[in-house]
Amino acid sequence: MTKERGHKTHSNIYYKRRNLLVLMVVLLVVLTGMILPGRVLAMQGEQEYDKVAEVPEKYLSSSSAMAKNASQNLKTTERLRLISGQWESEVQEAKSYEMEHENYEAIVLARESMKELYDNGLYPANLSSDYDNWYSWKAASYKAVDTTFHTYSAYYWVIVFTKYDGTQSHTICMLDDGTIYMAQAFMNMDETLLKPAYEQIEKNEKKIITSEDISNLAVEDWIPYKDTDVTGMTWKALTKVEDGEESYFIVQLYDDDTRYIYTIIP
Repeated sequence: MTKERGHKTHSNIYYKRRNLLVLMVVLLVVLTGMILPGRVLAMQGEQEYDKVAEVPEKYLSSSSAMAKNASQNLKTTERLRLISGQWESEVQEAKSYEMEHENYEAIVLARESMKELYDNGLYPANLSSDYDNWYSWKAASYKAVDTTFHTYSAYYWVIVFTKYDGTQSHTICMLDDGTIYMAQAFMNMDETLLKPAYEQIEKNEKKIITSEDISNLAVEDWIPYKDTDVTGMTWKALTKVEDGEESYFIVQLYDDDTRYIYTIIP
């Protein structure tokens, strides 16, 4: 009897210890399942803190409807920052269906916009095709797409007008809405007949026009657009325009009465 009771007591202690161990293991597993995932997420969050991840282009494509709508809502200065690279971007050829206008419509729009500059004394030539003033043209469409999200795009035209007798060539860079942001004239001209923009832009209660001091400014520091050669050029005028929420500069340069640049700088 004594041996049998001793055996039962030993067995009870064994089972109690085993059950206690099982209970401890179960509690450990439960606690690990509750605590570990949160800790892992916290560690991953700390590792990824202050890092910028590029969104795959397949999710946000510059040709998607959402991207097109976002691009249409950009301000003029934001589009120019994309084109100039001040807002990090890559330039691609734009398909015809991406543009608001066909080639011939863009030419008409460019001529109308350039005539307005000419009439205001801000450009040396009238590009309208009147008698004895015929121009051939070549047009190419592009888009500057932001390299972070591949969502925002600025669409623009580069149009080259050449006079029939070869005496003039004009390179016009125009946003798809008709805004001329750069015009270069290669022709004989009288620079003194051109007027500074700060004298010609119509002021209103929202628009503030300022003539900037150009005496100590280097021309090359003011042209952000790629492949624009300003070697040997000098200042005609520098005009600051504050129009509501937008602010930009109009740069006018010339070179020995044979070359002239009018451009808008965001």
